[in-house]
Amino acid sequence: MKHTTKGIRQARAEAWEYHYNMRQKARTLAQGDLHVLLYATSQLCGIPQLTPFGNSAFDHRTRQAYAYIAPHNLDGNLLCHWYLSELGWKDFVEQFNSMPEPIEMVWNAEI
Repeated sequence: MKHTTKGIRQARAEAWEYHYNMRQKARTLAQGDLHVLLYATSQLCGIPQLTPFGNSAFDHRTRQAYAYIAPHNLDGNLLCHWYLSELGWKDFVEQFNSMPEPIEMVWNAEI
């Protein structure tokens, strides 16, 4: 499937905004809620990887992680180590900044 450079950049901008908003939401959590999410992500979830569009490449969350946070009424979208710590956010930013230029991706897709 061919994607335009403009479309890829737009998708990345939207993904950045989403991830940034999730990070900001996580920063407002009470300490106890943060600990619940940190345990769930460190013990029950995988490490997410970005697609060229800025989204998570796979669903790194597990059924066990959702079940663990359910009694606490926490947002399942926060089950991501990118949002819960400075180290996690640094990993996200490094992955985001390491994505190839969209022109290369469109060109490579046409080969």
